[in-house]
Amino acid sequence: MKKRHPGLVISKTVLNKLTGFCLICLITSTHRGFGTYVTIENPKSVTGDVVTHQLRSMDLKKIRFC
Repeated sequence: MKKRHPGLVISKTVLNKLTGFCLICLITSTHRGFGTYVTIENPKSVTGDVVTHQLRSMDLKKIRFC
């Protein structure tokens, strides 16, 4: 992916530190109503659905968290 997309980190911190990778589910603003789309209710600063079937592995050395 070349663009920035919101995501939810689902891996534990210990896994991230041991492997140097983190597991992320993407967040979309499109509501589909499928079982693999989980609506974000809190916090209200992020709206949309977590797409659990689009799991990504990210190299922590290549990405920066703001």
